This record gives sequence, C-alpha cells and structure tokens, in this order.
Amino acid sequence: EITASVFGFVSGQVLLPFGGQNEFMSAVVAIKVMETFLTTKHLFKIAACIEASIPFQPISEDGLTATERLYQRLRETNIKLNVNLTDAELYQTIKKSVRLSNRDVIGFGSPSSIFLDNTWNLLPETNHNLINGNSYTISEYRIALEKTEGFIKSLNPDLIFRKFDGEPDEKTYISLVNQAKKNLEIAKVYLGSKIFTLGFIEVLSMRLGLNIPLSTMIGELPTQGFDPAHLESFLPDIHYPYQPKNSLECEVLNLLADGRCQNATYDMRNSPLSTFIVRYIGFEEVKKQRKRTKELFQKNISPEDFIDGCNQDLLKMIIDGILELFESRKQAISGVKKGNCIYWNQQE
Repeated sequence: EITASVFGFVSGQVLLPFGGQNEFMSAVVAIKVMETFLTTKHLFKIAACIEASIPFQPISEDGLTATERLYQRLRETNIKLNVNLTDAELYQTIKKSVRLSNRDVIGFGSPSSIFLDNTWNLLPETNHNLINGNSYTISEYRIALEKTEGFIKSLNPDLIFRKFDGEPDEKTYISLVNQAKKNLEIAKVYLGSKIFTLGFIEVLSMRLGLNIPLSTMIGELPTQGFDPAHLESFLPDIHYPYQPKNSLECEVLNLLADGRCQNATYDMRNSPLSTFIVRYIGFEEVKKQRKRTKELFQKNISPEDFIDGCNQDLLKMIIDGILELFESRKQAISGVKKGNCIYWNQQE
C-alpha cells in the first residue's frame, strides 16, 4: 500500500512500461525483501527513491515537476498511512531521491564519448540480435539505430535532470542540462550519419539477397588472433576532405573517426565507413540522404531510385571497395592469399 501510494498508483490501474511499471515492480520487490529487516520509515524512503528513478517525467498540467508531485504524494502518504516522518525527514528524503535520480541519468551529463558509450551498451538489451557480433543483418542494426534516434529526438533535455531547493546547486544543474542538450544534438547527427551509411550498404546488399549480415558487406569485427579484411582498407584517400563548419560537426566527425571510449561487443568504437562518407560528401548531404533513407524504408522510393539519388562517385568508390573485399576473400579461400586458419590463431 505504501509503494502504490508513493507512486500515485491505484488498484486496478494498468501499468505501462514507460510509465513507471519497471520501477514500481522494483520497489515492490525491494520492500517485500527488506520489510523483515527495516522499519516502515526506511521502506517509505526506499520507495520514494525508486519512484524518482522513473526518467523523463513531464511537467503536469498544473505546472508541477515530477519531484514536486512526488513530494506532494510523500506528504499525503505520510499522513494517510501514519508513517510518522517529520517535515525535516520528508525534506531530506526528497533531496535524496533527487540525487539518486540524477545519478541514474548522469550519462546524459557526461562527455559525448561516454554518453555514446552508454547508449551503445544499452542497445543489445532491446535488440537481442546484436549480441552475435558478426551475424546480425544490416537491417537489424539499422532498425536498432533508428529506434535509438527516435528516442533521442523525443527527449526534452530540460526534463532529464531534477532539482529541488538547491539540490543540486544551480551551477551544477545548469552544467548538467547544457551538457545533456549538447549530447542530444551530437547524438542526432552521429546516429543520422551511421543510419545513412547502413542504409546505403543495405541497398547495395539487396543486389545479393535479403537479410545480408553487415559483416558480409564490410568485413568481420576483429577478434583475438584474427584481423579480417575490412572495407575501409580498400577505399581510396580523399584528397580534399570535407572540413567541419562548426564545433558540433567537428566533434561528431572526431567521434566517427576516432571513436567512442571503448568498443562494444558487437561493434567497433569508431566508424571508418561513415567517416569516409562524411569526409567525401559533408554533413549537409548526409543529412539530406538520411531523410531519403527514411523514405526508402517507408517504401516511398525504390532501392534503385535511392542509389540513383546518391553521389555517384561515392557509389563507385564503395562498390569498388566491396568488390576488392570480396576478391580478398576469394584469394584467401583459394589459398592465393596465405594465412593461418582462424581457429589456430585463436589458440595462440
């Protein structure tokens, strides 16, 4: 009863996955497990802190923030269920809940490379095909990034972090919000660049068949003892590469070229093919082609029309690179290109 009251849920209410369902169930389990060992006051505080971990809650119609609404429910529950917290204890509880909530989303206030690392680490949780690093298809990865892009675009940076009566201090809060705004803008351009790259490769793969693994078209991920041929090794140098026009473009290009902080188990931390494409056609053209990629997979334009609308010099260079990649595999399998078997390399 305490948990439901703190969360503002009533008997018979349908719980929604993005409306506190997971957090509510976590609180129910936590309180059930700990009720033998802790007082009602402690359980009440635990429920409050877990409720505060429901992210991205909007401001209510009457102008109250999520934290203000929680504080209101805590005071009502405290009286209704005779929890007997003092006003000072209620005040400290809501401050603790703010600190926990902000720690839970601290990635949004971290440097961009760390923010993207956190984003990439979460992808396999809802896109299970990505667990198998060299077997997921191009479309599976593209769809995963499209969902992430949609989520990023839906976020209001002013609703990510919480504050309550000086917790955190104003300078810290403003810094967190500003970094979150920056990270969201960077993520939009970064994801858009990668999605266009995947769409471009996916369309070319349709000439071979459906559901082609990404590794087939661009090469497998490096593993211990095995450094496979990769598409970027067969692409030419760009003599006059695109120069970023502002700090946002500069940072995104650096993230594409140099990479996030660490490799994911299913993806390299850097994006050499996206880097090549951006350096050849620039971010404005990539943005335009990202929109066309959306049209393509909504079946408003055909795959061949999509290809015809892309930079034809870029198209030729990438096709030539893919053909050279395939040729290197042909030489490897025929024994022309000598090398140890993967199995034996992995045993060294």
